[in-house]
Amino acid sequence: MAKWHSIPATWTAVPLFLLFFWLALNSMVWDSPTMDEQNHLARGIAFLRSGGDPRLSLEHPPLINSLSALPLLLLPDVVVPFDHPSWAEMSPPDTYWYVFAEEFLWQANHDVTRMIFLGRLPVVFLTMGLALVGFHFARELWGGSAGLLALFLLLFEPNILAHGRLITTDLGGALFSFLAFYLLWRLWQTAGWRWQRWLWAGVAIGLAFGSKLSTLGFLPIWGMLAVLPLYPPQPGPYWRIAGRRVVQLGTAVLLALLVTWAIFGFEWGPSRFPSETLQFLNSVSGPMPTFWAGLDQILNVSRGGRAAFLLGEFSNEGFLLYFPIAFLVKTPLAILITLPIAAVLLLWQRRTRQRALYLLIPAVYYFALSMWSGVNIGYRHLLPMLPLLLVLISGIVTGVQVSGDKVSGEQVSGARWGRNRPPITDQ
Repeated sequence: MAKWHSIPATWTAVPLFLLFFWLALNSMVWDSPTMDEQNHLARGIAFLRSGGDPRLSLEHPPLINSLSALPLLLLPDVVVPFDHPSWAEMSPPDTYWYVFAEEFLWQANHDVTRMIFLGRLPVVFLTMGLALVGFHFARELWGGSAGLLALFLLLFEPNILAHGRLITTDLGGALFSFLAFYLLWRLWQTAGWRWQRWLWAGVAIGLAFGSKLSTLGFLPIWGMLAVLPLYPPQPGPYWRIAGRRVVQLGTAVLLALLVTWAIFGFEWGPSRFPSETLQFLNSVSGPMPTFWAGLDQILNVSRGGRAAFLLGEFSNEGFLLYFPIAFLVKTPLAILITLPIAAVLLLWQRRTRQRALYLLIPAVYYFALSMWSGVNIGYRHLLPMLPLLLVLISGIVTGVQVSGDKVSGEQVSGARWGRNRPPITDQ
């Protein structure tokens, strides 16, 4: 009788995707619109129907919103209220998109149920894309069995399942930042400059920037990962090898900014900085002024905070323990138990330590960054770190195998990787 791990992965993956798709669609039918969904959908349809005007995309880049709004183009009777004062005057400050969204969904149109359902469909497919990236990443890190475990976790982790069919930018930002981590890992596995891998990594970073501004917070950790000794040995002095990775990252970020500019419709115009310290630049024109103004706005909000509630208390500055408590309360107990076991097991063994650190370091960094933020408005802000942690947990399969193998840490190429699949090498 064939062992279970010899069964083709698609035989297991396809039913998992179909089950997730059914669960997502079934829940969407009965869910009324959340507060934020009308805003994101209005931004997306306004961007598409105006020919790429991103004026409503101040805090949220237009990529995910536009993808959500694409199915609405199939409804010829959808009205976008460009004649409403909230579009022309962009007032009141910082809230005009709320006014525009209210007018769009509840006044100018009446088929709300169908519009919301269609707007959620692209996010469902993005969630399936997230699971697919995790499947490939885990398979290359730990082997085929781990890939299927990662796929299962990424499709059915309750927080991902809950947000993976809502019209927001949270899931899209998590997907494309995770894709950037995966493609940077592949880029840094090889000696020399692999142009195709560099190109795809730059595009992925650009898609992340064009999805959610908070993904810019990963820039420092990508720089740290570039210089850490987490990759296969390569000929030459280490400072030169690490320097090449830094140059690859820097040039990929430049490419990413070009991709982001394309997402903003190659917008060019006067700056719109809301901060008093930067308003002197508002007379200067340049590329994607909405993007830079949105970044300024997000930093102001993060420092100033928003109204938050925790354990019976209110705060306008946020709580240091908000995200630790939210993570402990809202993360499934099975994940809370297996996460430290997988981390200890994989970090303890030399053969798996580097790969585990590549996943764990950015997750811990992002969690600390979230704690520092004054915006405490939901577990959804932790979503970008979840794929990293779930792929780490999937490595427990390899960790158990390695702990049972009597081979030294130097014999990486002889290790068992699922269906005899080796890790990426520098060949």
